[in-house]
Amino acid sequence: MKARLKAGTAKKNTPPEGAALVVPGAEAWEFWCESGGPATMVNSAETPDRLGISSGVCLGLPCQSFFSMPIWVPEVAETSPKELTALALERRGMLGAAPESAVWFQEPIRTEKGSGAESNGSEGGRCLEATAVLVQPFEEKWLLDQATRHEPTGRLFPAPAGGATAVLRRELGRWVADFYSQGKWLHSQPLLAKNLDTSAKVELKALLGQWEAEGVFPPLADMVVRCRKEEMPGLASFGDFGIPIRSEGVVPPRLPVPVWDLPPPALTERKLRSVRLKMQRRRWTGILAGYGVLLALAGIFFTVPFVRLKLAEAKLRSLAPEADRIRATAAVWHEAAAWLDPRRNALEILWQVSRPLIEADPPLIAGVRLTGFDLNGQRVLLQGEGKDLEAVEKYFGWIKKEPRLAGIRWATGSPKLLPNGNAQFQAEGAFPKLEEPETKGGEDASPESP
Repeated sequence: MKARLKAGTAKKNTPPEGAALVVPGAEAWEFWCESGGPATMVNSAETPDRLGISSGVCLGLPCQSFFSMPIWVPEVAETSPKELTALALERRGMLGAAPESAVWFQEPIRTEKGSGAESNGSEGGRCLEATAVLVQPFEEKWLLDQATRHEPTGRLFPAPAGGATAVLRRELGRWVADFYSQGKWLHSQPLLAKNLDTSAKVELKALLGQWEAEGVFPPLADMVVRCRKEEMPGLASFGDFGIPIRSEGVVPPRLPVPVWDLPPPALTERKLRSVRLKMQRRRWTGILAGYGVLLALAGIFFTVPFVRLKLAEAKLRSLAPEADRIRATAAVWHEAAAWLDPRRNALEILWQVSRPLIEADPPLIAGVRLTGFDLNGQRVLLQGEGKDLEAVEKYFGWIKKEPRLAGIRWATGSPKLLPNGNAQFQAEGAFPKLEEPETKGGEDASPESP
């Protein structure tokens, strides 16, 4: 047998061939591998998940995770043995709050014909069942997801030769008694006593006495203590037990026949929870992914026009100096055009509106004088005084009919009489709009003014 490795190592252990078993040892969990012969221990750790097992192993659950009881059940053709076992355990109040998931293991040991106390008058007889009921709440740290088969640990060790036998072994720091009948595992009982002393003997005698009264277990033929030599206890207190007691070394586990490959309900429930969590995680991942895609599309929808606007603004900024130069040139030529056009030339208009005041032809309009003249690119303003209202009206009529002032739209208000009897007037004329100069293309643009 290989030397025990340090507990807690987590290296990968993939057996090349043969069966792989994980069982609770004397102080830690042990990994055993069959390779063409008896199984040898490969590794040990505090918990099964730290053994680094890949997959395809048989996991033995410690007796602390379940309680077993040999029980008589009637043989009824219309009902399955598992249902009958569950009903018998439920009548004894052993299934707890979840009876549908409590019964984990059962195996028929022997059958007796005829009616009996436990057969309820059934002519088919009764069957002794070895049962295992999971403890609730279950220690999930003892489960191994990579395991493909789960067994009571006592069923993984071979029964001693003989009829009704018992084996005392250490399991995770406690002494455990495994009972076998006709070479089949019947029951595993963790002892309250820490050592194999008088208190342990009392526990075992009480249990055997109860079974003998129920007809479950015949008198023991042999008792074996299995442990390492350095851990072998003194058995002086067991001297008056009444049956032979002998010691053996550690026996390697092996896969029992027939196979019991139904996973514990606790493992099934945990796998269902894991599947539900994965489905919820996938659902939320899909929702978040869709939301992210929607945000990305919205970002693109709003970003593309913004980027185009910024590019257009950048292009306009690059054209701004040339546009300003073209506008300045157009303004200069527009202003020069006003001075070149006789209808807008300040001197020409001043001469025309003053003609009736200084020339005899047309006839002199006596009694009118100009006191103000103002002109810009859009309008001309005349201010003056007349000796009376008749003279002012005659002057207004002349400027509106003068051919040289054609195109100017005059607006004349009512003259204002002054204290000296004169009439003060004001006339405002609007010029017709000139056509805007062409600014498109290089050939139409005017040269830059000095």
